[in-house]
Amino acid sequence: MACSTPVIGADVGGIRYSVAHGETGLLVPPKDPLAVAHGLVMLKRDPQRAQRMGAAGLARAKNMFTWKSVAEALSEVYARVAGIDVAADAAPHAHDNAHDAWLATGGASA
Repeated sequence: MACSTPVIGADVGGIRYSVAHGETGLLVPPKDPLAVAHGLVMLKRDPQRAQRMGAAGLARAKNMFTWKSVAEALSEVYARVAGIDVAADAAPHAHDNAHDAWLATGGASA
C-alpha cells in the first residue's frame, strides 16, 4: 500500500486489518489462488479503480502504519492492560511517578 499499489491479500489475521476490502485492495479467501487471479484480472481491466485503490492504500499506510502511529497504538494497548488512564496522562508534561518507574523497568512487573 505504501507504494500506491492495491493489495490483494488473504482474508486472515493482520492482513484483514491492514487492507480495507474494496477501498485499498481486495481480500480473498485463504489458500485460493483462483480468487487472487480473479482479483488481478479485475484490477488489470479497470486501471482507474486500481489507481484509486492505490491512492487510498498510500493514504491509509501514511495514516495508520507509520512507526509513530504503531508505537502510539501499542502504547495505548499497554496502558489499557496496565490500568493506566491515558487521557489523564495526556496533559503536556504531566507525569505519573509510578508510571515513569514502571517504564524505567521496561514495563516489568514488580
